[in-house]
Amino acid sequence: MVFRDIAGEFVLVPIHRVAGEQDSIYVLNGTGARVWELVDGVRTWSGVVEAVMDEFDVDRETAVADLGSLLDDMLRAGVLEEA
Repeated sequence: MVFRDIAGEFVLVPIHRVAGEQDSIYVLNGTGARVWELVDGVRTWSGVVEAVMDEFDVDRETAVADLGSLLDDMLRAGVLEEA
């Protein structure tokens, strides 16, 4: 995946060897884009939750629920892989 900010729109573009395999371009809002940056393969789940709580001033329950939903969507779309 390539992540780009294009004129204020955050997009994820799948990169494939064969151009015909490219099914979708994913558009993220500002929150989704920040979560994409946070799930860098270095931070733990709790580290991502803590960062979201700090940056977006939400409680743990809301952060866990919203992150779980977003990350489930990203996993189903093939944008992320579970480690």
